Amino acid sequence: MPTLIRACSAMLPLVLCVASCTSGGPPQQPAITEVKHHGFRSDVPPEQRGNAVFDDVWWSGDGSLFMTSYHLSPELRVWDGKSGALVTRLVASAVEGVPLLDGRGRRFVGRLEGKPELVVFDLGTGAPIGAIPEAAAGPRFPLGLTADGDAVVLAGPHGIEVWSLAGPTLLRKTAAALTPAQYRPACVGGIPATLNEKHCWELSPGGHWLAAAITANDPPPGSSRFFLVNLATMAVEELSLPEGARDRTLASFAFSPDDSRLAFGTYEGMWIYDITERSWGSLIPGQHRRNRYLGPVRFGADGRRVVTLGDQMQTSVFDVATGGLLGRLEPADWDWEGSFRVSDDGSRVVLYHLASDILEVLDGRDARRIGYVCPYYCNVRHKPMPVAFAVSPNGRTVAASHRYGAALWRTDSDELVTPLEDPEMPALGMPQ
Repeated sequence: MPTLIRACSAMLPLVLCVASCTSGGPPQQPAITEVKHHGFRSDVPPEQRGNAVFDDVWWSGDGSLFMTSYHLSPELRVWDGKSGALVTRLVASAVEGVPLLDGRGRRFVGRLEGKPELVVFDLGTGAPIGAIPEAAAGPRFPLGLTADGDAVVLAGPHGIEVWSLAGPTLLRKTAAALTPAQYRPACVGGIPATLNEKHCWELSPGGHWLAAAITANDPPPGSSRFFLVNLATMAVEELSLPEGARDRTLASFAFSPDDSRLAFGTYEGMWIYDITERSWGSLIPGQHRRNRYLGPVRFGADGRRVVTLGDQMQTSVFDVATGGLLGRLEPADWDWEGSFRVSDDGSRVVLYHLASDILEVLDGRDARRIGYVCPYYCNVRHKPMPVAFAVSPNGRTVAASHRYGAALWRTDSDELVTPLEDPEMPALGMPQ
């Protein structure tokens, strides 16, 4: 098998003929058939296959740390975001995939096995330093950390609450009474058919707002009710989509970096709500041939663009002011299943393709392909092995793992930054 194929060919089984086969635009990495790695990477020796495999991973907001978990281990591991060095281990669990890792303060909020209360851990020592007591009426559920990492937003029996991690102490809670369903925002919305990090709630980057949706649980998905919580005053406001909206079922939320706008994704398309002006823009319709839902995932750093996810990992970038399409990528029909992540600054989109075991890297400005990351093994027909991964907040690196190894990789060049090594674990053997 040749190591480099310079033109797309319909005769090969692994084909993705898109922008790399066209002229114009910035130089781009080859298509999947042109990636030099087929099977195990020949440029990475066996001793560079990191032994700290994981099946879930989260970055801190400042990118200084990331945390991994593995279903066969009772420990969470915390790693340095630049060097990939192991920082500490915690005998604790994350709370249903909600990232509560404070890089600046070197703290983490999780749970001890069998304990309902939320515990604050010191990442320098790995020891608990405080706990948020459980209310008699039921457990509190974390929605995320505030922008400065000093407080955690919770949904609980008395409504939405903000707790300082110092102490911990209750700072504020909702003034309005909420129904039990609103204590823990739950819905059957969220982008279907594609694994992604979106929930039915979203904290704004600046920490001013919480958006939440509640949707009927009976299939087919029913209409969502949308709420906006002011995290300074704890006032709760219910928002209604414009009268012309035909579908009112949530796909996802995304806030602009300055907290001034909120994008609503629905099964019809995307709406942009100006929080300052309390006004709606026009509908940006979904355009996938099979399903028209359009889920906003991340705004660009300047707030002028928004990256969206459609059906079958259709990736689009829209101009917020005009609704114009700035770029789009649609995976090949045989390779659309997988996972989707966007860096916090909106600069990079990373798609994991299940069939080819490749991480495809796109430019968040226009969805153009920048390159690929082959995490130790890729690009041959085989029994798929799901890759757990997360892209760093600045989009420059990705932490990725499957049973063939765990490592940090450069998104723009497919280079190994460092394997993730735990000195207390044995080296990985070569898979049979």
